Amino acid sequence: MNDKLRVVLVGVIAGLVILTILLWSVASLQKGNTIQGVFVPAIAVIILVIAVIYLKRTYSSVKEGLPVEDERSKKVMTNALAKAYLISLYWLLAIGWASDSIIEFRDVSQAIGAGIAGMAVILGLCYLYVNRKEDVE
Repeated sequence: MNDKLRVVLVGVIAGLVILTILLWSVASLQKGNTIQGVFVPAIAVIILVIAVIYLKRTYSSVKEGLPVEDERSKKVMTNALAKAYLISLYWLLAIGWASDSIIEFRDVSQAIGAGIAGMAVILGLCYLYVNRKEDVE
């Protein structure tokens, strides 16, 4: 796929995700759930900032004729995914253990949402950790 087209598609998908999150926030506010209606736009802002930084960096690289993915970036992603997978298993075990006495989830979907959100955060942190290392095996 053309690299410029790939960058544009990532931008469109990020925009659609942000718009969906904002619609979710508006619907939550209309239902009277103010906590969810206030905190959800904060997530949209974080996604927007990350998307703008990524798209700006990637598009400038594509304009210079550099590939979107090189060998190092593929290694970084592979290592980050492997580390995040293992840590996420422990995260899910911790949620399962804590749900018996410490955390009281409203229903199963709330526990699944917490698990998925935690896994996404773990992946982001693992990517930042592996990307900062000089020598990626």
